[in-house]
Amino acid sequence: MGTIAVHLVENLDSPEPPVHFDGPRPVGHTALAVLAVLFAAVSIALLVATVAFVQHGREPMWIRTGAAIAAAGIIVGLWAMWGAGIRDGYALRRAERIWPESRLRSIADTGVVTACQPITAEGQVTGFRLTIDTGTAQLRVRVGVSETDRTPRTGAPARIWRAGARDPVVIEALAD
Repeated sequence: MGTIAVHLVENLDSPEPPVHFDGPRPVGHTALAVLAVLFAAVSIALLVATVAFVQHGREPMWIRTGAAIAAAGIIVGLWAMWGAGIRDGYALRRAERIWPESRLRSIADTGVVTACQPITAEGQVTGFRLTIDTGTAQLRVRVGVSETDRTPRTGAPARIWRAGARDPVVIEALAD
């Protein structure tokens, strides 16, 4: 399945797929560059500290080995997150670029919101985790909200627009 965008809508009256993809915003190039510099600095500092600890530490070898493995895990994890940001940004930009063509071939499928869990940060609802049952599959998606956005409800109908396996998918979920 391709990249997914969720639209919270007032009604499902329109027989046409949405004109715009309107997926989540990808991480910008500037932010990725800043993260790369930050991750490089952390990686170098951690690598230098780990080499010094392993070579000059008085702790048993198993502790020094464990510290080296932990440091390597942290470094790999940082760069994996950076790579995932690039990959996700590419997928979102591709979906926005090809949606106008894909929407012409999109076929509507119906579904029902079977679960709706709020995502909170600092006491504010920032989005929802939705589970949508189509009868043949369950889709688990996240949708962000702003102050003016609607609130999805469990049991609400949904419509899933998809054209092919690698094409973008747009889900319209009825919301208050």
